[in-house]
Amino acid sequence: MRNIEMLLPDGGRPDTVGLREVDADELARYVADPAHPWWRREACVAALEGRVPERHVADLIARVVDPDDVAEVRVALLDLLAGRAELLPWLRHEDRRHEREYGMPEAILKARGMLGDRSTVRELATLAASPWPRRRVVGEAGLDGLVARYGAEAVLADLGDARPEDRAFRVRTRHRAGEDGVDALADPDRGVAHLAQSLLTDSSRLRRYLLDEAPTTEAKVWAAYALHSLTGDIAETRAIYEELGRPRVEVAGLDDELRGAVVHEYAPGCERQSDPRWRVEALSTDPPTRPDQDEQLRRAMAALRQAAARPSLRPAQVNACPALILRINGAIDTVVVLRIDDGLITGLYAVRNPEKLSHMHRETTLHR
Repeated sequence: MRNIEMLLPDGGRPDTVGLREVDADELARYVADPAHPWWRREACVAALEGRVPERHVADLIARVVDPDDVAEVRVALLDLLAGRAELLPWLRHEDRRHEREYGMPEAILKARGMLGDRSTVRELATLAASPWPRRRVVGEAGLDGLVARYGAEAVLADLGDARPEDRAFRVRTRHRAGEDGVDALADPDRGVAHLAQSLLTDSSRLRRYLLDEAPTTEAKVWAAYALHSLTGDIAETRAIYEELGRPRVEVAGLDDELRGAVVHEYAPGCERQSDPRWRVEALSTDPPTRPDQDEQLRRAMAALRQAAARPSLRPAQVNACPALILRINGAIDTVVVLRIDDGLITGLYAVRNPEKLSHMHRETTLHR
């Protein structure tokens, strides 16, 4: 059988399936020895899931509480040992407030939640409402641990509903219980309303809400967006948009042509706190015609010629990279260099600074 180093080579693909076949005692001893590379130890922790040898628990906990050990290993071990009650005094000690290594503050909160520490509920709700997926997953796991021990109603009572993150947890909890959460589309916090619309699955219910129940225009816009997400019916979405009076965010000085470009370029992927009118406007209007870049280049070159300039554009090689060099009247005006990795363009750099261009005494011309 291959050993841990063979299964986790310095170069090459790790064999995580094979690692699960390694004896649990061997894995635990490897993890407990900080002399081994941290990335191998972290993989071994994952391979111990569901089969931690009891006789090695104390050694593994010693790695968790050692501030000089690598944070990635400590975080992984906290996940592995989340149900060990002997960790709770260390987790709750005031010194944990000073843990700053990457991922440790969140991992500590999660572990406390998994062990039933209800004093973490507000901080866990804040984590669960984070825009960063890694933090959000940790917060939700800690809250789930509290719910598993005390029930959803007790955790909801601990939180209340004063903060947006508290209401976001309420929305998730109601969704998991199969309750109707359409009223959260009217939440004053757009992050909560965005979460609510993403969880709705009943198009008929949304239509009724739009017709009779939505208390504000913004709630109706959220409902229209959620309905479109379910049905993809662009004609219905545009009809609703017209019935609502074509609501949009007015921006002083932004003409319709530029507005159309901004709306269709950025609104479909805008942040969850963005006004929902941007999203529905993008669905309900036609995108502007994209410019013909070849025609723009021809017009630019023609303008240069008309101005008595003699432009030339030719491919070359600059700093071992493919490039285009624009000369006007024989002098270098602009150099555009392409960076290519594995056959894909990964960077494009344009230089017009005369001081930098003055150092280009020669370039390699490319020929077909």
